Amino acid sequence: TDRDFNIRYAALNIEPISKETMRKAEKAPVTVDGGLTVHTMPIGGGYAVWTEDVSALLAIKEESECLAEELAERNEILRYEYRREVEEQNRLFDLLQSATQKQINRISALTQEYRRISKSDTNRVKMLLAEIAVLCSYIKRRKHLTLLADRDCKVAVSELERAFSESLQTLKLLNVRNTLYVDSELSALSGKNAAAILDFYEEVIEADLENLTSVQISLANINGLRLSLNVCCEADLSIFLNKGNVYEMDDDAGYQHLVFIIEGGAAV
Repeated sequence: TDRDFNIRYAALNIEPISKETMRKAEKAPVTVDGGLTVHTMPIGGGYAVWTEDVSALLAIKEESECLAEELAERNEILRYEYRREVEEQNRLFDLLQSATQKQINRISALTQEYRRISKSDTNRVKMLLAEIAVLCSYIKRRKHLTLLADRDCKVAVSELERAFSESLQTLKLLNVRNTLYVDSELSALSGKNAAAILDFYEEVIEADLENLTSVQISLANINGLRLSLNVCCEADLSIFLNKGNVYEMDDDAGYQHLVFIIEGGAAV
């Protein structure tokens, strides 16, 4: 466009953009209907104007907000559906809350930062929404495992495999390379052990989520149930070397290798 935002050259498939919108985008990117964000950049004699499709990111944001609302309303839902079991249901709610409180607090902080910079730093906004998606994935799966562990139920290994797969899918939003291997001979394990395995994995990746570039997961029964993680990030993961866990650093490949061993937790 020229300096008055009169269009001089345009792509054939460009969506119509009003002058008013282009003028607003001169100060900061403007999101219009359909999930398109309008950007402008000064050039000689006028402006370059283009749009970016952020509908997928907006969908992730909407899903994360719905999940946050679900967690906030959980107590009221339980009271309505189980009036005669209020005390027991409150206990379960507290159990769920405590299991994921760290992630809930982190989502709250990320959401506040998103609202503060949503119109000024699009690259950071993408990072924030991707991190929220990773945390929401864990909360969703951890809630289910918490209830199963509380009832002392057996958990199919496929349930844990789906939890890992969903987390790895969201990590792709952060451009994290990943692989997953689960021993096909494993069939079930206790809910408590399943929750412990998922918790350890989540603690490791959250230790340096912004700088995480690669994670490899292996779950197998090798003289006992073992979760092996090969992680590439900047943080020192030797902090997880406790309670019989194994830690090794591969300086050549840049990986940190961790093995989480479940005491007496061989799967069946």
